[in-house]
Formats: sequence, C-alpha cells, structure tokens
Amino acid sequence: MTNSANTINPDRGARLKIKQLLGKRIGLNPDSIGDKAIARAIDQRLHLLGIENPHKDTRYYQYYQLLLTSATEFEALVECVIIPETYFFRGRQSFTFLERYVRQEWLPKHSHRSLRVLSVPCSTGEEPYSIAITLAKAGLSPERVQIEAIDISRQSLVKAERAIYTDYSFRQQFLTDRQAYFHQVPEGYQLCNSMRRCVKFEHSNLLDPWFALERQPYDLIFCRNLLIYFHAAARTKATQVLDQLLIDQGLLFVGYAETTQIDHRKFVSVGHSLTFAYQKAQRAKKASATSPRPAHKNRDRLLDAPSPILKSKTAQPATNLANKTKKEQLVKSTALDDRIAEPKSDPNDQADNLLQTARSLADVGQLAAAAELCQAYLSQNPICAHAYVLYGEILQAIGKDEQAEECWQKALYLQPDYYEALVHLALLKEQRGDRLGAAVIFQRICVNVRFGSE
Repeated sequence: MTNSANTINPDRGARLKIKQLLGKRIGLNPDSIGDKAIARAIDQRLHLLGIENPHKDTRYYQYYQLLLTSATEFEALVECVIIPETYFFRGRQSFTFLERYVRQEWLPKHSHRSLRVLSVPCSTGEEPYSIAITLAKAGLSPERVQIEAIDISRQSLVKAERAIYTDYSFRQQFLTDRQAYFHQVPEGYQLCNSMRRCVKFEHSNLLDPWFALERQPYDLIFCRNLLIYFHAAARTKATQVLDQLLIDQGLLFVGYAETTQIDHRKFVSVGHSLTFAYQKAQRAKKASATSPRPAHKNRDRLLDAPSPILKSKTAQPATNLANKTKKEQLVKSTALDDRIAEPKSDPNDQADNLLQTARSLADVGQLAAAAELCQAYLSQNPICAHAYVLYGEILQAIGKDEQAEECWQKALYLQPDYYEALVHLALLKEQRGDRLGAAVIFQRICVNVRFGSE
C-alpha cells in the first residue's frame, strides 16, 4: 500500500515561485492585483500551452521550469498579468499644469533646446501622445519634442505604434483636440503624423540594470500608476532610476495613488492641486532659498489660518493635523507655484478654504489629514458633490475602495452628470473585473459629452 501522505508533490509551492519570479523580474507585488488575477493568468497560459491533464499534479511545476528557460513564455505571462488601462489626458490637471509650465516657465529659458520626456509605462500610447499634444498647444514645435515611451508589453507597443483609437480612449471632454489632431479611419481615429513623430516607442523594463546606462537625462518624466504595482524593493529601485534620469530642474509626474509611495527625501510636490507633479528635493530647497517669493494670500491663508469648521472642535489651524516638518516641506515645495500664474477659475468650481487645504495636504501625501478635513466639511455641507468626489479620491488613495465608491455615488445623486465621479466609478468597476458595468458608465459619459458639446 502506497503511503500517499509521504509522497512529495513537485507542484506544491510552484505557484508561489511563479509569483516570486514575477516580483523579481518586473517588481510585481502580488497583492496589488490579487492572487486570483495571477492564478487566472497562469491558467490561461497553461490552457493555451496544453499543460493540463493528465499532468494536473505537476503542471504548475512544469510551467515554472518553462518560465525559467523561456524568455518568450515569460513575456507571454506578463501580457496576461499587466493591466493596460489608460486613455487620453487621464488626470487632466497634470496636463493643464504641464501646458502652463512649458509656456510660462520652460520656453522663456530654452529658446532653442529640445524638450526631452520619458513616459514609462506608456501602455498603448495614449499618455505619450497626450504629452505631445499638450506640448504643441503650449507652443513647442514638434521638431523640438523628444518623447521616449517605454513599456514591457509588446502587444501594447504594437497598438501604440499604429496610433488608432476608438471612443473608449477618449473619456475626457476634448473633442476640439480630437478634431485638430486626429482623422477618422474605419477602425476609429488615427493621430496625425506630426504628433506621432514626436514619440519613439521602446520595449524595455524600468527595473533592468542597464535601463539608465545609455539614456540621456530628461526634462520631464511621467511615471504614473506603476509604483502602486511594485513591491517595496522595486519601488526603491525605480525611484533611484527616476532620480538618476531626471535633470535637476525637471519635473516628475506620478499617479494620485502614489503620493504616499514616492520617496519624499528625493522629491517634493510642486504644490498644484491634483497634478501630482514633483521636483527634486535639493532643487526645491535651492529655489526657495535663492528666490524671494512674492506674497501669496491664498497659500498663506490655506497654511496658517484656523479652519472655520475645525475651530469649533479643536480650535487649531487645519494644518496642525500635520507636523511642522511636513508644513515646511509644503511651503518650500510651492516655489514653482509662485512663478506660474494660475488661470482664473469659475467661482462655481472653487472649493472653499477647507477643501483647498484638503487638496494641498493630499498632494503632499498627508492623506489621513486630508480625509479628516473632508469629513469635517461634509458634516456641515452634506450636499456638496465636489467634496464627495475629493473625499472619494482620498479614500481610494489609502485603499478604501468601498467607501470611495459610496462617496462617488453620493456625488452622482447630487449631480447626476458629475464627470469625475462617473469616471472614477467606471475605472473602479473595470479594476474589479466588471467590464460590462464599466462599459455602461462610459457610455453614459459619452452621451453627456455629446450633449454637452452641442
């Protein structure tokens, strides 16, 4: 009689080793996408390769051995694991700030030099092409734009090179830009050649040891929604590479959920709400020390004035929720803010002082303090859709997706066509695998955009 209890199953632990291999090579933190997503990716490859019965007990072990010896198969697994979620002008505040920065700050100082930009990961091309369009609108000729777009997905890069997109990639209200820079083709909309020539695509991995060796430094780096998928060691290494590749006067753009993951010893926020743009810490200190700053009434009020709502509870300034060092960092990081004129905004779109303070705190990673301010504001202003959207963004950034979803649903109850709330809910559904639910919301967004443009 065979003692099955003593039989060694070579498949035991093989799936764990595959996850460890993904972590070692592409920096993936399994918790960022969930074990089920990784398991589905592995099973998909096993099915396509025919590694199923009668070797079910050892199929994961066989596949792990294949991954160790076949770079092609590892790339195929990566294609199944990654999430190529992007669209044109995603996080539009970043592009609004970029256009203003280039026109008012960069161009006057560089009348002839080309602007170098790194977009990593570039996915299917919407981000680097959005950068190219933004730079053109800022007054920079295509001949002076050098955008290097990097991704580990060859499939995504093929789509990016074609530069043909459907309505799914246009989720922002920029129909005028689409008419100016795209022409209609049977498959959708193709970007014009002048913008396509600004971008050079490349298959590479930010974590490869040689990634930074033969690259010249960049004026701008867009590395958005990548660090959130990395484990701690990979984030540290990636931050070192970004620091090495960014010129001292350059700007780094990250995703809104990455403000707590950026190394604040190396980078500090430029202080513009929802742009999530950073400059090198040493550069920010130098600018603050050498450039006399004009009085900025709004910022002084936001940083130093007692909050009218919190006063009844704590009798403390709103920024006492953060420590003095963080407050000084926020003041120093706004040196660039003083040199770039803010456009006048519609009074209906302006948040009151407390919400602006919450935004400022969120931008520099003080999410708990920002959430507390939003709660305090909503306790006395429970019908403000804008506050619910901001609160939802902060909650999602700290990993509370369900509470964030409730906030965005409340915003839509108050304002059914609230664009940001619709987009957030659609992306959340897509992240959960509910593509049908996401598609329904995106269709609703497109209807709103069409009627709003008429």
